Formats: sequence, C-alpha cells, structure tokens
Amino acid sequence: HVLSTITKHYTPKLVALLNDSIEFRVAKIKGDFVWHSHSTTDELFFVLEGGPLILKFRHVFGDEGSEEVVVLGKGDLFVVPKGTQHLPGAEEEVHVLIAESKGELNTGDLGVTERTAVIEDVRQ
Repeated sequence: HVLSTITKHYTPKLVALLNDSIEFRVAKIKGDFVWHSHSTTDELFFVLEGGPLILKFRHVFGDEGSEEVVVLGKGDLFVVPKGTQHLPGAEEEVHVLIAESKGELNTGDLGVTERTAVIEDVRQ
C-alpha cells in the first residue's frame, strides 16, 4: 500500500493518471501547509483515513476579504475551484487522495519553494 511508504507529510505520490491530463496523488497531511492557489486547475481532495482535513479559503474582493473553513472527514470529497487561495491542514494526521492537472506543483502559483514536493511516480 502506497500510503504505508510515505514517511513525510505533504509529499504526494502519483498513483494514477487519467486521460494523460489528471493526476491522482495520495498524501499524508498534518499541520498547516502554505496558502496557495492554482490558477489553471481545480484541486480535488478526498479523505481516505484519519483527520479531519481542514481546508481554509480566502476570498478577496478589492481591499475586502473573508475566510471560510471546510472540515472533511473520512469519505468526504471537496473540490477547490481554480484560482481560490487555500490552506490545507490537519491537527491529526489525515490520508488524502488529491486530483489535479498533470504536472501541477503542490505549491501552485507560489512556484518552487521549500514546501514544493517532487511528485514521485509510484504507479505499478
């Protein structure tokens, strides 16, 4: 099982590729990641185990902004719309399946940072 090989949080592994365009990745999440967005792709989160997964969102309109939180338990699914600033996190470790466009950085529009993961392809 791929998740049993993951020893570091926020290091997704590529487990499937759909139509040569959508990557399915599994990851373990604990603690907060970084605020980021993906300008060209939606991002799907599906909770496999643990958690809950806490997804924070920022909505910015001119100089005004608001923050929203979605809490996901095992079996829950949520799609973050493209261009939406979000911050995934969890107080207790959570195992997730993530789907997004092929080649998308886990840090999205932030580009390469110290939190950017090299996505290991573990397809059989």
